[in-house]
Amino acid sequence: MAVTNETPATLDLIINHGPQKHAITLHANSSGVFTVQSLAEYVEEQFGVPPKSQKLIHKGKSLQEFSAKLSSYGIKSGSKIMLIGSKYALDEDPNNKQLSKIDDSVDEQQRQLGILLREFDGIKQGYLEEKLALESVNKLIKKTKGIIEENMKMIEFVDSLEIGVLLKRRRKNLVIKMQSYIDKADKFIEALNKYSQNDG
Repeated sequence: MAVTNETPATLDLIINHGPQKHAITLHANSSGVFTVQSLAEYVEEQFGVPPKSQKLIHKGKSLQEFSAKLSSYGIKSGSKIMLIGSKYALDEDPNNKQLSKIDDSVDEQQRQLGILLREFDGIKQGYLEEKLALESVNKLIKKTKGIIEENMKMIEFVDSLEIGVLLKRRRKNLVIKMQSYIDKADKFIEALNKYSQNDG
């Protein structure tokens, strides 16, 4: 259902987390309602406590059903919610470690591409006989295609990871980084093919 005058678009709540109190404004979901899930996701984003580690309590009742409306627990603007749970430990997240490994692999692939680019510079300067130069160019094309393939596989793997809100930005930046390297490798292959055709 759409957000109407009878259904406010925002809900002002007080979150008690340890000794601290936080005033928050929760926005209705796409259906125009406030659910436990939308509150849990907001809490994760603002306080760094993932939903699995959260315990949300209102007037002694634990908010356990993610699909339930907050109103079903008697929650309205001005209500106080107690949050129990520890902040997300980034260094201990196995998915973060996976992203770090991928990031290192991407940097290594970029280093390898740089080596191939320098080899091509040498070829263009005429250090090799024409036949050997063309053979070398074909090898460079094959190696560069291998780099592109590896980056594509890593993008697929990274996209398959089920990660929380706090890691989504890192994943997005990593995918952008890999895509930029793929574009660079594609342009390199174009240059190699052009050289091969002109000298073939």
